Amino acid sequence: MVLVAALALAACDDGGDDKAETKSTTTSTTTTVVTTTTVVPATTAPAGAPCTTPEEATMSLHDAWANDDDDVPGEDAGRCATQVAIETLFGGSSGPSPTEMFQGCFTDGPLPVCSYSYEGGGVNFTINVADTGYVVETVEFIAD
Repeated sequence: MVLVAALALAACDDGGDDKAETKSTTTSTTTTVVTTTTVVPATTAPAGAPCTTPEEATMSLHDAWANDDDDVPGEDAGRCATQVAIETLFGGSSGPSPTEMFQGCFTDGPLPVCSYSYEGGGVNFTINVADTGYVVETVEFIAD
């Protein structure tokens, strides 16, 4: 029995080298920062179907002006324009000139401006982004 115990001990011997084995692991983490810009509406859109482009907002207000439709909130003139823009446009003239032509929209500052011109002047419509679409924020008559 002593012989069996000695053989068992000899089989378990790892040669006397009792060094502990240590493994080292290095983890690398990369952080990505994403910056998002949210446009906060400067104005609240009137009731009615929203205008999806600056051109549509301008033409909607201009067409209401041409048809003298400024008295129905949320429709015609008020569909895509602020009350200030409506009052300026309808109070500034008796209606568009027969020679008036749409000149398009351009961005020369922070907000798009759409224009109509006519012999002797024009009308500029400054557009803003509302919570549901584009809205005419202000109207300015230009004289030559």
